[in-house]
Amino acid sequence: KWATTVGKREEGPASGPATNWGIPNSALCSSGFSGTTTPTATSVSGNKPVITIQQLSPATNGSAAVDLCTIQAVSLLPVEPPQKIPTGVYGPLPEGTVGLILGRSSLNLKGVQIHTGVVDSDYKGEIQLVISSSVPWSASPGDRIAQLLLLPYIKVGNSEIKRTGGFGSTDQTGKAAYWANLVSESRPVCKAIIQGKQFEGLVDTGADISVIALNQWPKNWPKQKDVTRLVGVGTASEVYESTMILHCLGPDNQENTVQP
Repeated sequence: KWATTVGKREEGPASGPATNWGIPNSALCSSGFSGTTTPTATSVSGNKPVITIQQLSPATNGSAAVDLCTIQAVSLLPVEPPQKIPTGVYGPLPEGTVGLILGRSSLNLKGVQIHTGVVDSDYKGEIQLVISSSVPWSASPGDRIAQLLLLPYIKVGNSEIKRTGGFGSTDQTGKAAYWANLVSESRPVCKAIIQGKQFEGLVDTGADISVIALNQWPKNWPKQKDVTRLVGVGTASEVYESTMILHCLGPDNQENTVQP
């Protein structure tokens, strides 16, 4: 169960939630989880205690949610895809509850979005946030950037599948490739020879994979279906990946290998 603290919220920014042993969660974030604040009941990895959700408390007696901090520096630009941010807080949730990750209104007004997420009742890994911004924005370790709201868990149906992965493990189609830069009319192009066939394609788009249009894919190149989604380049109903690593010759005869 949550341990509650009774108090009056002061003017200005909300105070951070306190742990069962009397240390505000924001202080833990700001101090980098200093070993001097580690309670004997908390597991320790290196100099950092592992904080569980059940050790957090609301800021005041009337607070509906607990604040979540970033434990690393964050820097976002509008052209970048969403980033995954660790909080240093781990499951499991209190019995009979499910968690809902929400943004803070102060950040929403600035154009910073914490993508809503669900923390399942059986999740025991680190709570992580997915964040993007429509404006240049940065945060420091210890900054409160999200909220966790606990709700009653109502079980629907039965499943014999047990969770085997961590954050995002229940979405097997979660991989995505993004164009990080705007592709304009003056887009840079490059010619390359892959496995003896010449291609001309865009470069410096910010993507970290090589993409070949299906209608240009040689029929004798074996391929397999891939779960990666292509974002920002139109709609791709099916995405394939080469089953082989292919030889590539660059525009200045540089030799390399690719797996488009």
